[in-house]
Amino acid sequence: MKEIVIVAGPPGGGKTTTVKQFVDQGYVRVNRDELGGSVQGIVLAEVRKAFAAGATKIVLDNTYGTVESRAGLIALARQEGAVVHAKWLLTTPEQAQFFAARRQIQRYGKLFGGADYRAHKKDPNMFPPAAQFAYWKRVEKATVSEGFASVEDVPVKISFGPEYKNKALILDYDGTLRVCKSGAKYPVDARDIAILPRRKEILAAKKAEGFILLGASNQSGCARDPHEEGYLSEETARMCFDVTNLLLCQCIDCLFAPDKAGVPYTYWRKPLCGMGVIFIEKYKLNPSACIVVGDMKTDATFASRCGFQFCSADNFF
Repeated sequence: MKEIVIVAGPPGGGKTTTVKQFVDQGYVRVNRDELGGSVQGIVLAEVRKAFAAGATKIVLDNTYGTVESRAGLIALARQEGAVVHAKWLLTTPEQAQFFAARRQIQRYGKLFGGADYRAHKKDPNMFPPAAQFAYWKRVEKATVSEGFASVEDVPVKISFGPEYKNKALILDYDGTLRVCKSGAKYPVDARDIAILPRRKEILAAKKAEGFILLGASNQSGCARDPHEEGYLSEETARMCFDVTNLLLCQCIDCLFAPDKAGVPYTYWRKPLCGMGVIFIEKYKLNPSACIVVGDMKTDATFASRCGFQFCSADNFF
């Protein structure tokens, strides 16, 4: 009997891994990202073509996030005398963000900024957070009442190889390691930096314990207009991090998100996981062995989305 399996889930939800299991069993894969066009158009035509060529088992993967997006495929299955099963990935929004950021790094060697999305707009697997936000707003879970022979929930987990074994401290900077002598929220002049008590000594001790020292900071001042109060050039931001590290007597690999606050348009800014994913891939970190130290809720959420532990700056130092 003819059979169609759809693997449904959010953008970046881990569908490819699940589909591979079916392909390894002899299923013919039909994928919109490879074909181009729409699910209702070229994908359905390709399914008909595969059945006409003698295929009896076909697997498709797409978001299939609404009843409407699935209706055409179910109708085609009826016409073909095929049963259609749905594998519904239980990917969380946080997991989907992690997968999307990790795919950018693994495929292109970097986490995308705004210009990168424009440069790679023909790659359907490279999308900003907005694509995932839109999915979660409209998603309608598949049900057998639509015409599926079965709907199976499929748990999803983020997996790492045995090489991911290192541990790190991922440190926030402003309010965690340093303050401004002027009382400003973040330094725009390296001369304004003051190191908080016990930071230098405790970081030295943690490094001696084998922790890699890393930094992850939001710097929305870099997104301000040069004539706006609080503007911070990326060059000055880097200088301030360099001076902070010098005052701490540590060489800390620090990343900062230059994105503006508000609705995120890349995966860089905390609480999104982008900077954490960069570190995991670069240093082959075991997330569960790593600790984020920060002073804000965004730091704690960032840690959770990356699989890191979290400790508040007050408690840690």
